[in-house]
Amino acid sequence: LGNRCDANLIADPHEKKKTGDSVVVQASYHYMGHFSRYLPRGSVRIGVNDTVEQEKPPGKDDLKNSQPMVFTPCEGSPLQSFSLDSGGMLTVAGTHFCLDISAYGKGPRVDVYSCAHSPNQQWE
Repeated sequence: LGNRCDANLIADPHEKKKTGDSVVVQASYHYMGHFSRYLPRGSVRIGVNDTVEQEKPPGKDDLKNSQPMVFTPCEGSPLQSFSLDSGGMLTVAGTHFCLDISAYGKGPRVDVYSCAHSPNQQWE
């Protein structure tokens, strides 16, 4: 669907093959039911602030050194294209950034970093 919304009940035809039921009951279904028992009849909502930010595809300005790779569905963005040069570096299309193996935190991760022809940026 391309959205990141959630619901108390989700119709998922693929789930039917696994469990025999195409309706997935989320935990929120149960706690909303519990919560709603304590709202008096006739209650009204007194205020809501919409803080949802619209997601936009990443642009060249979003890339920076040590930016972890983000895996998203393919949308045709040039930033989802890479080229392997003769030196074994994977370059993000149309940028000066390369894929880089970093050792931050718990083990290695793949980041983007300015191309420097370092051993961390060599791929086979």
